[in-house]
Amino acid sequence: MSALREVEGLAALLVGHSLAALGGSVIFTAALWQGYRETQSPLVVAVVISGSGLATLVGFALGGVLADRHDPRRIILAVRGPEVLCGLLLAAQAMWASGLGILIATCCVLATLVGVSGPAAMCLLSTMTGTKRRVEGFALWTTAGRVAQAAGPLVGGVLLGGGGPQRCYVAGAILVGLAAAALCWVPPTARFRSGWTSGGDGAPRPSGEDVSPAASPTVWSVIASRPAIQAAIALDTAVMLAASPFAVLPALAEDRLHIGPEGFGVVMAAPAVGALVGLGFTRWVGRLSWLKVTVVGSCIWCVCVALLGVTSSAVVAVVALVVAGGGDLWSESARSSAVNEAVPDAVRGRVLSVWLGCASVAPVFGALLMGAAASAVGAPGALAGGGGIGVLCVLLLGLWWFRRDRPSEDVHSGGKPRDPRLPPQPVAPAS
Repeated sequence: MSALREVEGLAALLVGHSLAALGGSVIFTAALWQGYRETQSPLVVAVVISGSGLATLVGFALGGVLADRHDPRRIILAVRGPEVLCGLLLAAQAMWASGLGILIATCCVLATLVGVSGPAAMCLLSTMTGTKRRVEGFALWTTAGRVAQAAGPLVGGVLLGGGGPQRCYVAGAILVGLAAAALCWVPPTARFRSGWTSGGDGAPRPSGEDVSPAASPTVWSVIASRPAIQAAIALDTAVMLAASPFAVLPALAEDRLHIGPEGFGVVMAAPAVGALVGLGFTRWVGRLSWLKVTVVGSCIWCVCVALLGVTSSAVVAVVALVVAGGGDLWSESARSSAVNEAVPDAVRGRVLSVWLGCASVAPVFGALLMGAAASAVGAPGALAGGGGIGVLCVLLLGLWWFRRDRPSEDVHSGGKPRDPRLPPQPVAPAS
């Protein structure tokens, strides 16, 4: 918690992140429930998720370029207004029953705006916390997001049961507006960089340093030379392709667990609650190899997803999702820290846009695969099979990376990722 006291504006940034994530979670919960109730098809829910995911990918690509050229804080502020308008438009279509076309299209536009702000937010957080407070900063960032993700479905479930999806959309729009107001207490980015000045557009510029495109490394050369980034992308992609359960959760809640919209909200919130519980055990992430933590956390997630497919108890399902959320938090914290340590500042926004984009594309195709499998063999069979395949993929990839690139981890720092820009430390001769 010392980062909150020492880093100016960090608390306001986290509050804004929490409010925006809470609003988005409320809107997303309502969109999934509305899509399933109007069609009774898990595949339609998968289309909503997939369309939003692809739109987020487009936003990430644009946001990464913008984050390297402009003040990240201004980028985030610029997208909040259109996000509010999207929430209000969703409320209007729900009241007028205008069909799924407007629902899907508006969700895609909203997801694009969220994607644009993603790289900017991560660049701003990384710049504000610096190397000394980066791990703690990302832990706080993840915690703030998980709190919002836990509260969002619960609030959405209550609003769905009490007035329909339109209330969720209006509430989400209000929360996003409050998130924009919170960013007014975050100082300009250049203030956090020693030796940096702010250009006329507010973008941070290193004084007396050539930052032209010709002097900067390319995005793909950075990724190709950083095994930590490659491993993080591969493991996350494998898990999300095989074991992304959210497309079938509405069907699971209504047809197998026999719970209403309030219960569905609890099911959607369970992974985020588990992440909050798992936060108390994150100290070991900094003591162990990030790759080991990622493999263990990913396996926990996949096993719990498989358990959803073999139980008809709502209590067991919620407990499984809580445990899955804890494992996912450990995996995400380890991967995010490793990737951010490996990225140079000159291309940070663009590399993070690739990282976030890969993290969005995999759930898109994972949702389509899970939705198609659920339509063919039912939600329980899809969850059980996907979880089992996910465990197998994670173990095989983890074993391959352990054998392939041990030098990407510095044994002299307790398994923490070594900064690839620094030379390896010499090994002391055995006495």
